[in-house]
Order: sequence, then C-alpha cells, then structure tokens
Amino acid sequence: MIYVMRHGQSQANANRIVAGHQDSPLSLFGREQAARAGMALQRTLAIDLVVSSPMKRARQTAEIIATYLHYPQKKILILDNLEERHLGELEGKSYDETPYGNGNVEGAESVAGIEPIAEFYKRVKAALAIIEHRPEKTIVVVCHNGVGRMLQVIAKGDQPIDIYKHPRLQNGAVYPLGNDN
Repeated sequence: MIYVMRHGQSQANANRIVAGHQDSPLSLFGREQAARAGMALQRTLAIDLVVSSPMKRARQTAEIIATYLHYPQKKILILDNLEERHLGELEGKSYDETPYGNGNVEGAESVAGIEPIAEFYKRVKAALAIIEHRPEKTIVVVCHNGVGRMLQVIAKGDQPIDIYKHPRLQNGAVYPLGNDN
C-alpha cells in the first residue's frame, strides 16, 4: 500500500508565499506537524520504505518521520520527479498579489512559465512507476500538494486537468493513495 504525505508547513506556506519549485525549509510548526505524523505512522503502520521529493521541505519532513519510524535516514529514497510543479511567474509572490491565490487553481494554467500540466503528469507518473515497482509493501511518499494531488489523479485514472477536482492536501497529513480523504 502506498501512502501520500504532504510535507509539514514550510516557511513559504507560513508567509503565504507561492513556493512552487522554489525551495523553502519547514517552519517550526511544520516540524511539529511532521513529528506528529511520524508518531501517528509509528502507531498505525509498519512502513517499509520512505520516499521523498528532493526539495528541502519534503526532505526535512521525511527525515523527521523516519526518526519516529526508526527508519535509517540514509535509506530514504529521493526521487527528483517528485519535486513540486513549477508555477512560473507566481513563484515568490504573496497569495494576495496574484489573482490565483496560492497558484493551485485551474485559472493559473495560463500563467507564464508554468510547467505544462501534461508534462507535470508525465513526470509524476514516472515517479509513481518507480515506486510501484519497489519490493516493499507499505510505502510513504513525502511530497507536495500538487504532486500528491497528481498522484491521486494517476491512481484513479483521471485526466491531468482533473487535478483541480481532487481536494487540497493538508500540510503534515497522510492519505492512502487512491483515496481522497
């Protein structure tokens, strides 16, 4: 079974800044969210593999949960294709500076420099193929809101643009792949 976890709150999230592909570390609250998730995972699941985006906010979350799972940090599988979507000209702007808020809305598809949705889908699908071919049975994938939603799109056989029909993933929350909880 594959579980998808959105990283804990990043500094960009806390400051209401569109991060997208820009790297941002976890906030103190984000570290606390990761610790709570790690404790919950330790109590409820026997995780065989921790996978992470290479971006700082996801890696830090994966390292924190690995500590609670007694999982060696050096064994965390880092997959570049799990990086968050490039959000073009929105990146680095305040949610209030754009007509698209945090950038995770269908209207933002026309923003200059945004990673085309078909390319984003293809990239995330390649990461999922690697994960699905692993021998481990219970896997947690620490990623981002956009990536997590796209993983749900792929798991359900939806079209790339259907990402906007899937609910936003909450920071520090864990979801079974294929379920929109």
